[in-house]
Amino acid sequence: MHTATVRPPDSMRRQDLSFPSGSERCAAWLYPARGSVEKAPLVVMAHGLSGTRRDGLGPFAERFSEAGIAALVFDHRGFGDSGGEPDLFHPRRQLQDWAAAIAFARSLPGVDPELVVADEVEFLRRTLGLAEREISAEPTGA
Repeated sequence: MHTATVRPPDSMRRQDLSFPSGSERCAAWLYPARGSVEKAPLVVMAHGLSGTRRDGLGPFAERFSEAGIAALVFDHRGFGDSGGEPDLFHPRRQLQDWAAAIAFARSLPGVDPELVVADEVEFLRRTLGLAEREISAEPTGA
């Protein structure tokens, strides 16, 4: 007889958080690292352009979590559950959101601030041709 593993729904494993970016707040989910690591690495994730964290990022974050890597999944300002003007896409604002998310991730308890990585910052920087100073981890106003 084959038995299936029953896993709790995402909402039982992830934490609902938010962090400031400019004068608004970005909504986020934290998937803590599983295991007995004192300070875990963390990957910051978000969709580019107008996608939201509800658009399929959960399963990826779960896999990172199961592998002992925490994941912070967030919505850019103006999209999903985040504050700000709805549907306002501006590349520099999104890079500011990334910088705010990275800084927030580095401040989380149980996270090794030296092992925080972002999955799209380099892609955005290259694609949008923005200066490297735009993606510093220092939070900036909008």
